[in-house]
Amino acid sequence: MKTCNGCKQTLSLDRFHLSSTALNGRASQCKDCRKKTCDDWYARNRDREKPLRNQRYLENKEYEDARNAAATAALREKVLDHYGRKCACCGEKHKAFLTTDHVDGKGNLKARDTIRAGHGLWRWLIKNNFPPGFQTLCYNCNIGKYRCGVCPHKTETPLQGIPFLVERAG
Repeated sequence: MKTCNGCKQTLSLDRFHLSSTALNGRASQCKDCRKKTCDDWYARNRDREKPLRNQRYLENKEYEDARNAAATAALREKVLDHYGRKCACCGEKHKAFLTTDHVDGKGNLKARDTIRAGHGLWRWLIKNNFPPGFQTLCYNCNIGKYRCGVCPHKTETPLQGIPFLVERAG
């Protein structure tokens, strides 16, 4: 247990960032207070800081892009580990073809409030302890479910429910 210098609350050590310079190995402010401090500083210094951040990014673009790609891949791996590494419908296992699906099909409605697709969704799932209502699907099953309301694998004819394809096939 440790007392935060910001909010003065006594909290468990996992609520404090690691610090190699602190005597006990933990920062003096809890994570919440540290975030508030950083957000307040950035709000006061945004006009000066934003061009500097952009300049640093452009000077190190390859490194930053690789770092972001690695972070995104790590998020995706955690989500696949939890929800499964194969399509819940057809069993496809090739990682390049897999995506995360909202079981109730209401992903677009949820996205209006907060980011609920791609890395934004993966970050949210991890932060919220992998809530129920999500599954791994391949992109084909995911789009089929979106367009037809049910994956084409689960209908009597694969084209059922997609009118423009049924007309062409007939």
